[in-house]
Amino acid sequence: MHEDTCGVCFGNLEELNGAIELPCSCKVPYCQRCWDRTLATSLSNVGLPRCPSCREVIRVDYDASEGRLVFSRVADATVRFENWLETLDDILRQHSVQRCDEGFKFIARTQSGKLTKLFVMFAFQETWAKAKGSLWPLLEGKRPSPSGDWFVLNHLGEEVHYPREPAEEEFPVQVRYPKLVEHPMTELDANSFPLTLTFKEYVLNLEMPRGGEVSGGSVSQTFEVDEGRLLVREDVGMARKWKDQTTGVCLHPGDRILEVNGLQDVELIWEQLGCEELLKVRLQQQGSIFKTDVYNAQDDMRNRLQRQAKPRQQELLRRREHCEGAQSCVCGGELELLPLRQRVSLLVDQHGFLEYAGKRFSVDDLIAMQAVTCDLCHQHIQEEKLWTCQNGANTILHAQSYDVCVQCFNTFSESAGSEKRASLVIGE
Repeated sequence: MHEDTCGVCFGNLEELNGAIELPCSCKVPYCQRCWDRTLATSLSNVGLPRCPSCREVIRVDYDASEGRLVFSRVADATVRFENWLETLDDILRQHSVQRCDEGFKFIARTQSGKLTKLFVMFAFQETWAKAKGSLWPLLEGKRPSPSGDWFVLNHLGEEVHYPREPAEEEFPVQVRYPKLVEHPMTELDANSFPLTLTFKEYVLNLEMPRGGEVSGGSVSQTFEVDEGRLLVREDVGMARKWKDQTTGVCLHPGDRILEVNGLQDVELIWEQLGCEELLKVRLQQQGSIFKTDVYNAQDDMRNRLQRQAKPRQQELLRRREHCEGAQSCVCGGELELLPLRQRVSLLVDQHGFLEYAGKRFSVDDLIAMQAVTCDLCHQHIQEEKLWTCQNGANTILHAQSYDVCVQCFNTFSESAGSEKRASLVIGE
């Protein structure tokens, strides 16, 4: 394969605006369009955006300031069959994670990409509304066992020991079973390897310029304090500049900084970020590390991309009034006005059904369920027509298409028209 040829469409990369900068270690060149469509296909098929060559899971963000998708590495690690348990424990220690943290702070997948349980049989969150001061009896009802086998953490990350019942302000609590595991509960053979560990909580080792200046950006431009938590701001470009040069993993918008150089106090962490050159940062990734569900309106990845792309989409709708022929969707495609029934028909297969969560839904079912929502106002679309992107599900930016209700479309287009008319009046 030639370096100047896309590995998918075999097009001339020079004519296709060059090869995309891959976040993984693969050497196969891809054009932007093919890489984007490949990730969208992977997301649709297996619930994860994975590189078509090395199968590494890819983190996707949208940089509204530059108007483009940004791809980066996730915090993961590969464990091979030989001495695998020893290797796995060593990797967990590097990230200040324990075996009993499986399901919350890390997960494991086999070579096929299937999720496996190594040490923890159950891992879930329990709310005050359900427990109401009787957590331990509730847990024993889920699985007959000594209460001491359950591992419970309050929302501050502190362990709740049996038989003390956690107070209402400690909820939601994280629950795991069993608490201590000496041997893996799943038998793995060589065909299961290599295992891939994906971390929600992990450690980055950053070597930063003195004074907290990162290529023209400061600590205050990258971080913010929200309700006593230190978070990475919603600036994709700035976050990417804080990168672990060994692993290639960088900060991402929404990440919560838990500890820096052994310090957990937010004010002390802020000082460390601004004056130390070597930073050992323990952080918690925002959102889920499990599979993405493109049909779920509450899905973390789907909502993150919608939120990041929204300012740009609003700008493009305003620009349509000023620039004839301007693109109207953030992905680079065009929005077209369709009847609601025709739009919903795009969701079903050739037999007229959408299969989801073990059920089959017809076009009439989906319309009655108000299955299509506006990606700007997030309201269910009930009007007879709506605007939808012609690219459909062929981009990772909107892997279940992109829809805008008529009201939002008119609101932003008309606001641009009002500004234009006002400027003409002033000019007169």
